[in-house]
Amino acid sequence: MGRSLLVALALLGGCDTRVATGPAFQPQVVNVANDFAFQANALDGVNGVREYTWQSDGSAASVSQLPSNLSGTVSLFILDGGGTQVYQHALTDTGTFTTAAGAAGSWTVRVRLEDASGSVTFHVRKP
Repeated sequence: MGRSLLVALALLGGCDTRVATGPAFQPQVVNVANDFAFQANALDGVNGVREYTWQSDGSAASVSQLPSNLSGTVSLFILDGGGTQVYQHALTDTGTFTTAAGAAGSWTVRVRLEDASGSVTFHVRKP
C-alpha cells in the first residue's frame, strides 16, 4: 500500500462513521373490537406515521384526545370500514370529538407525527 493510502485509512479509523438514527417511537396501543387506545410519552423530535386496523361494528366513533406539552404537528386520521375518511384532527387539541358517520368494519387509525415532542394520548371507541 502506498503511504498516502495508509495515512488516509488511519485518519478514517478515528472518525465515527455510524449513521445517527431518529428518536425511538414506541407507543402503547390497546386495539380490541370497538375500543382503541394510543399513548406515547417522552416524544422528542419524532417524525413518522403509524397505522392500525381497528374493528368497529358502529357507524361512528367517539374520540377523546389528551395531549401533554405536545408540540410539533401531530395529526389523527380515521377512515371507516369502506375507506372513507371520517375524522381528521390535530392531536394538540384536548377534548372529546365525534367522527362523521361511516361504514362498520375494519377502520383505519393513522397517526402522523412531524417534529413531535411531549406526550399524546387518545381513545377511540364506539359510542
